[in-house]
Order: sequence, then C-alpha cells, then structure tokens
Amino acid sequence: MDVAAEGNNVKHGRPEGETDGVFDAAHAARRAATELKTLREIVRTNDAVLISALEALLKAARIGHLVVDQNMSVLEGSIGIFPRRILVDDDEVAAARRLLIEAGYAHELRPDKG
Repeated sequence: MDVAAEGNNVKHGRPEGETDGVFDAAHAARRAATELKTLREIVRTNDAVLISALEALLKAARIGHLVVDQNMSVLEGSIGIFPRRILVDDDEVAAARRLLIEAGYAHELRPDKG
C-alpha cells in the first residue's frame, strides 16, 4: 500500500487494509484467521421468546455468542419444528452457563460436554 493511500485511510477512518474502496484480501484473511473461535452449544429451544431473553442476558454480560438456525422457519413454514441454538465462544462457556444458572435458566442448558 502506498503512503498516500495509507494516509487517506487514517484521515477517513477506513479499516487497515482498505484503500479507496479496494479491500486487501490478504489482510482480511490474516485478521479472520486470528479471530476464529470455537463455539459450543449451550441452549437449544423452539421458544423464540426464550432465545430473546437469553440473548439479552448474554449481550448485557458482554459474552460472545451466536444464535443459529433462526432462518430455518422459512424452510419449515414457520411452524416452529426446528429449534434455534445459542452458541457461545469456548472460552466463555463457563461464564455463560453461570450467568444463565443465576438467572434461573439452568433447566434450559444443554449438558456440558467440555
């Protein structure tokens, strides 16, 4: 990357590796490789309200998580057959489980296989 383009990034607040709208793929690959995390399932349920409540708790506690299978309802005709799953970063599973137990959701937790 040339110095002029680098200065432009700083001035316009662009992420490192992006110059005038052209993304540096090598930089993106390096960043993605360092950000990959192992996720573990802690909850599986068909209850959309429960998912919202648990997600709010995890967000408030700043615990990294991901809700997956939400769009399966499109395939199933929105009848709620397929459960949604909450996955948590492997290094935060203990904190997430402790949080949900303290909040009264121990019965919703999947068995801990870790």
